[in-house]
Amino acid sequence: MFNSRLLKFIIIFFSILFLLLFSIGELDAITKKKKKKRYRPKIVNILIKQEKIVADSIINSGLFYQNLLMGDGKRWFNVYLTKIDLLNPTNAIFVGKSNNYISGLANFIDFIAECPYSSNIQSMINANFWSAYRNYPIGPTMINGELITFRRYKQWTSLFLDKNNLPYIDNYDITGKLIVSPNLQFDIESVNRRRDSSSVCFYNHFAGDTIPFVQTKNLEKALDSAYFTWKQEKLLFLNEDDTEQEFDTLAFLDEYKASLRQNMIENQTIKLLCEYINPPSVNVVSKIIVRKITKNQVEVPKGFCVITYGEFIEGIYSPNIGDTLQLLFQTNYDSNIEFKNAVSGTPRISRKGVHKHEAIQEGNSGRRFINHQLPRTMIGYDKSKKWFYFIVVSGTGSGNGYYGASLKDLEKIAKHLHLYDAMNLDGGGSSTFIFQGMNKLRKSNPYSSRKLSVYLGVRTLN
Repeated sequence: MFNSRLLKFIIIFFSILFLLLFSIGELDAITKKKKKKRYRPKIVNILIKQEKIVADSIINSGLFYQNLLMGDGKRWFNVYLTKIDLLNPTNAIFVGKSNNYISGLANFIDFIAECPYSSNIQSMINANFWSAYRNYPIGPTMINGELITFRRYKQWTSLFLDKNNLPYIDNYDITGKLIVSPNLQFDIESVNRRRDSSSVCFYNHFAGDTIPFVQTKNLEKALDSAYFTWKQEKLLFLNEDDTEQEFDTLAFLDEYKASLRQNMIENQTIKLLCEYINPPSVNVVSKIIVRKITKNQVEVPKGFCVITYGEFIEGIYSPNIGDTLQLLFQTNYDSNIEFKNAVSGTPRISRKGVHKHEAIQEGNSGRRFINHQLPRTMIGYDKSKKWFYFIVVSGTGSGNGYYGASLKDLEKIAKHLHLYDAMNLDGGGSSTFIFQGMNKLRKSNPYSSRKLSVYLGVRTLN
């Protein structure tokens, strides 16, 4: 006869063993579920054999809007485009910065509301990619001769517009100099941000209304604000663009601390508040007059700039109020052309009539970015530079035969439109096409868009 205590022990032991094995099985199933590979959409090869016109409007003399379907009869790229006659003086391409501030982000409704020429805006698209947390536009960015950022990122491409509004696409980089005299010149190491304590830095009103710019939010509020913005964007565009990464609190804190350190360094630098004598441009010398010299915080009105430098240069150069100095920002290519506006993106899609994207050459190797059929934004022009195009391809539709575009697909579209030079801008959920005050990529809510850093648009001057 079994001992009753032994029997109870056996029953309890096997019961626990059963529960343990069951729990391990459940945990293993959950783990496998978590490790399940993300769905990768099938890449569809679409040849452009047909074109269907969905909508066609004349906006102004030499300014046209179209919604076209390009494809093989069953599968289509749903393309929105604005075609601009650059030889017509009543059509002007413009670059716009959200909040007129380097790290500003705004949806298109808020951006238009703050524009002084809002009633003249006819069409608009998204432009630059921007960095996380600081929200600075990536690559050279310029509005009416005033630089917002000036360094090229990797080997990325930029669009530069000259003083006559004619476009140039190339791998532009910019260098800057402060010229005191022919024998005394200083390299400008950064624009609208300081990287170290010894260099010469240039600021304008896009950096904020004062230098150093005073942070109005403390760390906790700044973190809450950044996370809230990220969360709203994540929820709004979750089904359209899954390129966003998880919110990285440590990365945000590093960026925020770097910003505070930048301001702390600027508190110790000499600051020259200078007034422009002639309007600023790239590849043309700008003359400026020193109006104020201080180590304190200084206001930056429009029409002025601020030059700051540390102790090393302080021992070499002693400025006086009323001194006339010179600024020279120059491009690495086409340095004989006076440029007034610029945006940046990646990669180049067409180069002098050859339709082949240059993603790898520009430093982009992400498979999803290159190969997946996503919403895309592209700009380009014909060989004569008479016609300039804003082009946005909508995302893949459920059951309607519409597909987003890979970079290879953009090559096909550029070739179909006879673009001599073309480049890709920020895409995915950032892709935005504004016509008649509505975002054509948001059928359910045409008055919405992602918050963007930089816009590229066309307005009429008549």
